[in-house]
Amino acid sequence: MKKEFKQIYLKNLVASIALFSGIATLGMVFLSDKVTKWVEDYEWHYIIGFTLFNLVIASLMSISKKQICLKLNHNTTAHIFVGDLFTQSGIIIIPVNEYFDTLVDENVVSKDTLHGKFINQYFANNISELDNKMNLALSNIIFEIDDERPIGKNKKYPLGTTIEIKKDDKTFFLVALTNFNENNRASVSKSKYQEVLAKLFDFIEQFSQGKIVNLPLIGGSNRAGLDISLQKRLECIILTALFRNQLSLGILNIVLTEKTLKEINLNKIDLIIDAIK
Repeated sequence: MKKEFKQIYLKNLVASIALFSGIATLGMVFLSDKVTKWVEDYEWHYIIGFTLFNLVIASLMSISKKQICLKLNHNTTAHIFVGDLFTQSGIIIIPVNEYFDTLVDENVVSKDTLHGKFINQYFANNISELDNKMNLALSNIIFEIDDERPIGKNKKYPLGTTIEIKKDDKTFFLVALTNFNENNRASVSKSKYQEVLAKLFDFIEQFSQGKIVNLPLIGGSNRAGLDISLQKRLECIILTALFRNQLSLGILNIVLTEKTLKEINLNKIDLIIDAIK
């Protein structure tokens, strides 16, 4: 039994005992003397039955959840669930590489990443439109020129750079998450990952304008080259949002896939938030 499951189980067991002890006490106070006498006559039966009942209830409460709702502060509620990111209403966050590439192939942007899916789904027939929107949004951002890059764009932006791209009735925030090496292999260090999240939430606070914000599990793909578990990545996102005292988003959705959920324990997220608060 994993350590976190034990913690969750014990927390639920204590809560169950507290709840049903109170109910039992009230029952004995308000119900007839016969009930009270029955409990006294069969004290050990009652204790054993009560204990087994609470053990079962705690077990049921500890079954891994598929969705949770967290109150981060008075103004922000986070919903974590499985769904299709692109069908959500509100702003959609898309992690991209430091070059804001638009070439979808197996060498630069994979079609299987959110970056690739975003391009193919909304700009496949007009990449120049996306390039123009990106160039305009990035026009005031400091960049470096990488003249040695053989394919893809050569303007490199700081990690955490975030821009707004609109397409029809959809609004996207694109955030530079990963560095690319000479072989176009993506990576991001743990410290840079935290920096990206901080800069992203800065941008969200300034420009979301009260709209629902939908995040994927940022860095959730193995292609991100991030050396921490999916569980830790989700915890980083939640804690980054939680510790921003002025965060006022209304609703923050974190949209998972069925595949990522298999490696994540949402009960543990609940436990962490309860411990902090």
